[in-house]
Amino acid sequence: MTGAEPELFLEADGVEVWRLDLSRARPPSPGELSAAEEARASRRAVADDRRRFAASRAALRRLIAARAGTEPGSLAIVGGPNDRPVVPGGPSFSVSHSGELWLCAVASGRVLGVDAEGVREVREAADIAARWFTRAERERLAAEGAAGDPRAFLRGWVRKEAFLKALGVGFSSEEAILLDPDPEKWDVLDLDPAPGFVGALVVNRQPAPAPAAEGR
Repeated sequence: MTGAEPELFLEADGVEVWRLDLSRARPPSPGELSAAEEARASRRAVADDRRRFAASRAALRRLIAARAGTEPGSLAIVGGPNDRPVVPGGPSFSVSHSGELWLCAVASGRVLGVDAEGVREVREAADIAARWFTRAERERLAAEGAAGDPRAFLRGWVRKEAFLKALGVGFSSEEAILLDPDPEKWDVLDLDPAPGFVGALVVNRQPAPAPAAEGR
């Protein structure tokens, strides 16, 4: 099968960030996806959503399998905290996709999160910031531009999302508004992964234990 594979977008301090245009991605080969992933793809009502999900999981499997020394279809991807996928015994990773843009951050022994959003008008930006951003995040937003500025707001949003992904929590809890990365423990890097998109990478400075392999 022909099609694009992920390309290395950023490499720093043992962390790699890969990107892929899902509209050009190589589709899954037979047997690359698990039965559960095939079922999840088929449940999506929109054809483009099915294609993007399948291409995203296939790209992730190829990327992680190459590091684990196994075949993509043999890779064990299980649900972790907040339904975040993990590979027992494998590297840490975080995936984000917005439209046709796919990002994956990978590292060994690090806690990380990555997020991306397409730049667009967010009419509720001020209300969202007031509800979900910490005081420090709101102050940073005010310094960078008004809450109604799409790029400034979305940069704040992807930083928040990336940090919550790193922690393995989501916006389902009101406690999320209290979570803000300690600059002595976390590095926060703004990304410009593709024209019309903003992103963020959050990485814990302290090495983390790798997920235990199954059966241990």
